Amino acid sequence: MKFRSRILRSFFVVILSLGLILSLFSYLTVTRRLEEQRTVQLLRQLNRIQQGLDQFLYQCRQQMRLMSLSPVLGSTGLPPGVVRERLQQFHETLNLFNRLTLTDRDGRIVADTQPGTTGGRLAGEAFRQGATGAGGCLVRLDPGDGEAMLQFYAPLHDRDGGLRRVLVATVQLEQVRQIIASYSHSLADSDHGTVTELLTIDGRRLYSNQGRRGGRLTSPDWPALRRHLPGRITPGFQQVINHPDRLEVVAATGPPLPAAAPWLLRASIPKSVLFSEPRRHLWMGLGVTLLLLLIAWLWMRSIAASLSRPLEQMTEAAQRIGQGDFTLAERLTGRRDEFHDLFEAFQAMGCELDRRTNALQAANEEWRNTFDTVQDPLCIIGSDFRISRCNQALLDLLGKGREAVVGGSCHLLLHGSDKPHEQCPHLLTTRDHLPHQAVIHEPSCGRWFRITTAPLNDLEGTMVGTVHVMHDITGDRLAAEGLRQAAQEAEAANEAKSRFLAVMSHEIRTPLNGISGMVQLLRDSELAPDQREFLECIESSADNLLTVINDILDFSKIEAGRMELEQAPFSLQTLCRDLLRVQRLRAKVRGLQLSVTLAPDTPELVLGDRYRLRQVLNNLVGNAIKFTHGGEVAVTLATAPVAGGILLTGQVQDTGIGIPMEAQATIFEPFTQAERSTTRSFGGTGLGLAICKQLVELMGGEITLTSAPGQGSLFTFTVLLQPAPDATPPQTEASANPAAYHLLSRNLQVLVAEDQPVNRKFLEEILRRQDCTVLPAVNGLEALNLWEREPVDLVLMDIQMPEMDGLAALAAIRAREDEQRRHTPIIAITAHAISGDRERLLEAGFDGYLSKPVQVPSLLTEMARVLDGINAERPATPPAQRSSRPERTP
Repeated sequence: MKFRSRILRSFFVVILSLGLILSLFSYLTVTRRLEEQRTVQLLRQLNRIQQGLDQFLYQCRQQMRLMSLSPVLGSTGLPPGVVRERLQQFHETLNLFNRLTLTDRDGRIVADTQPGTTGGRLAGEAFRQGATGAGGCLVRLDPGDGEAMLQFYAPLHDRDGGLRRVLVATVQLEQVRQIIASYSHSLADSDHGTVTELLTIDGRRLYSNQGRRGGRLTSPDWPALRRHLPGRITPGFQQVINHPDRLEVVAATGPPLPAAAPWLLRASIPKSVLFSEPRRHLWMGLGVTLLLLLIAWLWMRSIAASLSRPLEQMTEAAQRIGQGDFTLAERLTGRRDEFHDLFEAFQAMGCELDRRTNALQAANEEWRNTFDTVQDPLCIIGSDFRISRCNQALLDLLGKGREAVVGGSCHLLLHGSDKPHEQCPHLLTTRDHLPHQAVIHEPSCGRWFRITTAPLNDLEGTMVGTVHVMHDITGDRLAAEGLRQAAQEAEAANEAKSRFLAVMSHEIRTPLNGISGMVQLLRDSELAPDQREFLECIESSADNLLTVINDILDFSKIEAGRMELEQAPFSLQTLCRDLLRVQRLRAKVRGLQLSVTLAPDTPELVLGDRYRLRQVLNNLVGNAIKFTHGGEVAVTLATAPVAGGILLTGQVQDTGIGIPMEAQATIFEPFTQAERSTTRSFGGTGLGLAICKQLVELMGGEITLTSAPGQGSLFTFTVLLQPAPDATPPQTEASANPAAYHLLSRNLQVLVAEDQPVNRKFLEEILRRQDCTVLPAVNGLEALNLWEREPVDLVLMDIQMPEMDGLAALAAIRAREDEQRRHTPIIAITAHAISGDRERLLEAGFDGYLSKPVQVPSLLTEMARVLDGINAERPATPPAQRSSRPERTP
């Protein structure tokens, strides 16, 4: 068979087969990919609608909560007009609800944004649910036209928790439809036949993009759809349903309330619509393939005919060349077409050419491989600043072919400049024929390079160019920059941690102030011995909690090495008694025997930080009690003289669950516990032992652990103390100030601005016991009004208060004092107790500062100090004149 016939037949068979296979493969691939893409699009569409509905319902719930907390709506003593006006303001401002209705607990409408309904009765499921004291949302059908609507309800309670009124807000379903319509635009919506619906759990259609009205109308294919859904539909449910004739996606949404039934979002598209375009493209592709095949067959037939004669001529020429200096190495057998002779002729020529060029090609290939193997961009630049040769690394860097680089200007290709820079290494080398080096940044590739140039000479020693080597140092530069950024990020993280600890301290100190205050008030009352013992335990525990709060605030200082320890004399006997008094009740509750043993040769007084030592003991004993189910917890303390002072050795041994050996290596690390289940079983953060270890090390000692599972644990620590300078027992704050309760020499009218009721009651009671007249205020604005109306001798001001905080109230009072040329002493009482807060508040204009929890002696001492300081700066004023305030100009 001649070459022409073979090529035509082979071409026809191969092209036809490839066309059919590619068309069918393309159709199957496109349809499968289209189905996957449309499924993802439908899921994304439902997710967008879910997000829009969740955001809308969340805003409605938040605004209902806001209105339920309104004192005006919940007050029964205000005129009805004021309540209606406030309800109308909420309706106009919030702009979410179509109607707001406020009823009393019997259902009588007190106020309504719909005219003409006040005084009537409101019935329905929303009112009945709200009257039970619960808040929520439900779907209600309008009895007139069957249109669905959303009703939110919320109870309004008095201070005792009793129900006063019920607030009902109505949202027409049209708003929900608008939200769905605004979030449901996607690629799938552009296809004819795509359906997007919102259904209730019983199949009622609340929304449809086909224009069908929601309400009582049930979706006709709901029974078939329900069979594909699970029996119980929960929030977050999503399911893809692949019907034979359509693709459908269903997801659950709706009000995020425990009692609210979910809604169903449904999006579907017929497969006939989905695959219509690929089918049309398939038939068009087959038609085009057949047409192209016919054209190609005719074209190849013409080419085959035109090539047949030139091939014969090439064969004759090759035979003539082969009869010269070349010899035929081997003959081609088994072929009877034109390629037989052509192959023999050109094989002879190839053998001879290969023999003559073999050595040259080998040498050139070796040099080129070596040149291209260099990883750094490398090129040879002539004296005319044109690149004569470059390696593959430079081509990769420039992203150009070799033809575009070789022969081009070096400064134009490498630097994008029309002329070389004055400090160009190549320019300097051409001037002095010496190597040069420079570090530059290439903006085109965004990288840094160390460029080295060396002179290149010919065989006669004349310089013809330079060897240009570019070493990438971007990694080194980025590493240095990364270290700098890491330092900045670490500093920012440390600042964020400090802010978090400050907020935590404020939030804990505020309720702790109420506990401490009530304990101080109870201390002065008549109590039974066991009650007084319980009160002492509460007081000691509150003190320990305050110490722990301060230690947590100083945790960052411990890590940074900035912790300062207190050096004050204290009694180890007293420390042991306090430990036993605080922990004995906890041990008794768990049925444990707690013993504290102090060596008999212990000095009466030692010098050190008793608060840090007490924290270490409380942490270790507390852990021992928590992880011991039966038996005892034994504490042993002993001292021994050493060269640096007194070495205190403490041991806390328990008969608890023990600690596995693999967990003992990390037990003293922050936020680490023996097992993952420990937090669930026993609670805790895993920070106590880490703080103990750091505090013990700060006090010149160490802590060790000996334990085994089921055999209990033994914690041993050492602390370096100093001998006390004398045998005088340390004085407590109350004993150091025996006259603290009698520092006020005259009756005072004191303004107390405090938003927390318990803290305010504590301050009022202390001041009344000192025969002071108390003017209470719950925020800064009320305090400012009382200060303007009443003669005030002293102000106790909290910092964080609603409506107007303490700093804003201070600024307002000081501004008015400047006009009247007088001064009222103001003491800041705040839970802001981190380093720098006292100086900041005193600089803002406060005359005194007390941190929460407030101790009674400290309070009276600070009041006396501030009043004495103010009186020393101004002449004495007769009492008659102090009792009346000067007239104020409006």
